[in-house]
Amino acid sequence: MEFFSSELLADLAAARKEQRKRRSRLRVKAGDQYVPVVRIGRESLSVDREDAPRLRGLVDIFEGQRHLYQALIVA
Repeated sequence: MEFFSSELLADLAAARKEQRKRRSRLRVKAGDQYVPVVRIGRESLSVDREDAPRLRGLVDIFEGQRHLYQALIVA
């Protein structure tokens, strides 16, 4: 079994996160700020903490330019 360095594993994790952000056309709009959605489920959505450290309140969810949903984020 081969082992990888922690730096390589961290770089791979960062690359996967960037790829998910680029692939997703879903965005959350809060005020004038747009934040990419990492994952969306039936009753939840995930955004990257670094992109939206204080995301709260009523937000709109878009796919490209098309409005899909409104959501209330309570953190």
